[in-house]
Amino acid sequence: MKYDTAKLRQFINEHFGPQDLNDLLFDYFRSVHEDVTPGMTKRQQISLLLEFCRQHNQMENLLVAVGKMRPFFQPDDYVQGQKAPTAAPLTPTPITRNPRQIFISHAHQDAEVAQRLAHDLEAHGYDIWIAPDSIRPGEKWVEAINRGLEESGIFVLLLSPDAVASRWVQLETNVAITYTHEDEMKLYPLMLKTCRVPALWRAFQHISLRSDYALGYEQLLTALDQNYREIFNDPQTLEHIHEHLNPVHETTQEDTPLPINKMKDTQKKLLGTVSVETLGGVATPLIYWNELLPAEYTQTFSTVEDNQSQVEIHLVYGENSMAAENVSLGKFIIDQIAPAPRGFPQIKLIVHVDTDLILTVKAVDKATGKSNHLGTVDLKDIQLPETINPLPHKSDREENNSDTSFGSIPNIFEELFGRQFGKDRQNDKRKTSEQGKDLRADLTISFEEALFGAEKQVIIRRPEICSVCHGNGARPGTSQITCTTCNGSGEVRRVQQSILGSFVNVTACSTCQGSGELIPEPCENCKGKKQVMEVRKLKVKVPPGVDSDTQIRLTGEGAPGQNGSRPGNLYIVLSVQEHEFLVREGKNLCIELPLKVEQAKNGGKIEVPTAYGWTTLIIPPNTKHRNKLILSGKGVKDLHHPMANPGDQIVEIIVTDPNALAEKDKHMFDITNKSYRRGKY
Repeated sequence: MKYDTAKLRQFINEHFGPQDLNDLLFDYFRSVHEDVTPGMTKRQQISLLLEFCRQHNQMENLLVAVGKMRPFFQPDDYVQGQKAPTAAPLTPTPITRNPRQIFISHAHQDAEVAQRLAHDLEAHGYDIWIAPDSIRPGEKWVEAINRGLEESGIFVLLLSPDAVASRWVQLETNVAITYTHEDEMKLYPLMLKTCRVPALWRAFQHISLRSDYALGYEQLLTALDQNYREIFNDPQTLEHIHEHLNPVHETTQEDTPLPINKMKDTQKKLLGTVSVETLGGVATPLIYWNELLPAEYTQTFSTVEDNQSQVEIHLVYGENSMAAENVSLGKFIIDQIAPAPRGFPQIKLIVHVDTDLILTVKAVDKATGKSNHLGTVDLKDIQLPETINPLPHKSDREENNSDTSFGSIPNIFEELFGRQFGKDRQNDKRKTSEQGKDLRADLTISFEEALFGAEKQVIIRRPEICSVCHGNGARPGTSQITCTTCNGSGEVRRVQQSILGSFVNVTACSTCQGSGELIPEPCENCKGKKQVMEVRKLKVKVPPGVDSDTQIRLTGEGAPGQNGSRPGNLYIVLSVQEHEFLVREGKNLCIELPLKVEQAKNGGKIEVPTAYGWTTLIIPPNTKHRNKLILSGKGVKDLHHPMANPGDQIVEIIVTDPNALAEKDKHMFDITNKSYRRGKY
């Protein structure tokens, strides 16, 4: 099929403004959108789009996409000799997850390796979802990615610096991790190029493709084979895979990461994080997800008020930073504590998870040494909740189980036990209107955008009120009923008398899952969950002077509230890319300028790069090694005082032999040395 690209170019140029063209690229041609650079004209963007579509056989998709955005567009006028394609009507069909379909997530810069991997996996009998090949004509990128993630049972991530920086790869991977926690998908990261992996992704053991593609591919097939056998419990399944494997290369353990299935067989790991609820409803981790089993956490606590009569321990399970977003494992209430001064008695709490995923909670009275069993929970029966606002990565805290006196207990335990049960707590959160949960999204920006500000787009996946049942959870025309097990309270209490007092184990009602209500006929759209996950793109104004880890709050863009309450907020956490030469230190920018011995001795002037462009620097005669010269006002604006003068650029002179410079420093020397002029100025 031949296309009249000149006529199509003219139509897009005449009928698409800059923002319309940006929306066309964003919604339908992600790779082109990511290749657009600041300062690129509209004509250049259209040329980039047409060249991409020509090289990747996407002209059909382009005609359908233009027709969807401009209904008066006649695609037949731009096809020579044949009738142009039209968008197929989108009819809702049930999505079934295919355990043999692999979603390949990659940066478009790594497309060549991704296509090779897709071809090899298809040859071994796997179904492949990969962009842009798997996107249907007229289907938006967001819609296509959602479909691919919901259809695929396996997620393969190609790790590289470009992939880590890609907003789309971040979105796809974080959604895949959520599905992994729900046991709906398996995730296999492949290290293509050395990069700094985000904290949330580090728990997954990667397979290396850096030095030997064939060996890494063989390890991936072994892991996929093991996964498929586990699913279908068939020892003969996928035997044909091994017929196509190359001979195993001789490698050392140091050269090759252990295959994922071998890692899993070596020792069992915890599937989710066990946390305790502390002040403000925060989930404070005790035993982290992916820790080797058996695992145990021990902490001594006491009262912080005179004659305090009871304390409460609420354990939760999941990867969310707020306790309410996780699954409750039970509330262990110690009451009838004998009147005593603050600090007495001292009770040691022991939380233990064995290799069978059985969690046991014990309490020991340190004064008498007598212990009491508080409760047992089988974690295998617990379905992990969706990760919306993830916990921070495990820190390098000391992993000792030594007892501590109350004076040295961390502040989180003062927040936990420094209140009596019923104080400083929200009562019966089901029956009150709660503001929606706050969400977090990561955004990578350039060095220049951090200095001068920018308007960016961020893609998030967040819960939205179901449009079919309007948040009721029940099929239209039906309603909820009160749970008869807990009589609508959502909790089941079990009282146990012991030497330490009366222990009340409060757990969420297993019948209604803690909601207090039952839905006899769930809504078909949200499956009774009252909310559905949707992908949204939002505009973010980045102010000048931000830095990595700066948070930007978008009010009301978080999760929806309950019972008509206002939604939560979205916090955008920034990550700033490095500059080729400049390094930021507070409000100042620093750069090292290599000079030859005679240049430093004679002095002169030289052009140096700044964030504001190239500028002339005067070098005094007899400048010493490591001397620092100042370019006033060439630094960073103050984020909190935008009207204040910006910082300075500090140029540190490096007197050296150019032949001994590292590659980066030699590049700096080569481009600046051309402008050097000897003399006094």
